[in-house]
Amino acid sequence: MFHIMNNPNLIRDLIRPLVSGLLVFNLAMSSNAQEIRALKDLWPVKGSSFYQGFGKTISGTQLDFFPFLDDGNISLYLGENGKYKSFEFQTERIPADYDEPFITFIWESGIARSVDPDKSEFRVSLNGSELVTFNSFTEGSLSNWEFTAQNGVQLAFVTTSIGKAHGDLFGYMFLNVPLKNFQKGEALTLKFDEIKSNNRDYYMAIQNPVKESLTILAEPAILKTENGPKQSIKVDLTHLGQPTKAKFSINGNTIIESKIQVGENIKVLDHQF
Repeated sequence: MFHIMNNPNLIRDLIRPLVSGLLVFNLAMSSNAQEIRALKDLWPVKGSSFYQGFGKTISGTQLDFFPFLDDGNISLYLGENGKYKSFEFQTERIPADYDEPFITFIWESGIARSVDPDKSEFRVSLNGSELVTFNSFTEGSLSNWEFTAQNGVQLAFVTTSIGKAHGDLFGYMFLNVPLKNFQKGEALTLKFDEIKSNNRDYYMAIQNPVKESLTILAEPAILKTENGPKQSIKVDLTHLGQPTKAKFSINGNTIIESKIQVGENIKVLDHQF
């Protein structure tokens, strides 16, 4: 089910359908890590559903003024040449009656494009144990990636948009954990540290609830054409699932059939009266 967004312009400048292969990650592994590799499954949810990854702030620099933030939510900010060194937050609690082998948590994220060949390094820890270290990104490597630890915990990133101003990446982080290793009824704690910085790179976790949305906006102008009056209708759809095809119809007539990606998709329908 889709939910109507109150402000269709809220994240439009930052969340766009994925354009594959434009900007990518160079990643480093921590000493206890397994291989970081390209992510082929762009909806890496191992459970039948998912839970909110950014539930409660524990510590860190909070930003609340970016246009992509939903009302009342914040982002946690890390980086900028050591100015902001770490932040920590908790996930939603694991339901007490959850009985699947894996549970998935998702949160929105942003990573700055590196302009320095000596890239920053960010360390991720889960419940106090180091999970993986990754670099800020440059052109030429992976835009969607995943890492799986020896205990079965998986961390993945899916790019859904590229910032227009600087080429920063925005998208979703996915945390899949085997339920047998974690306590039901408890939240998980994630900590991000900047362990190497020689530039203004950053990583940002965004508290917006991860949910599907659909906004339909009819343009106020009606154009006179040879075939009669025509009106453009803008559809702003946030899709959470595998990339797929969708038909967009008006009064039962298919206007376009188009591929939709993970994240926000904007389509314009020309309605002929």
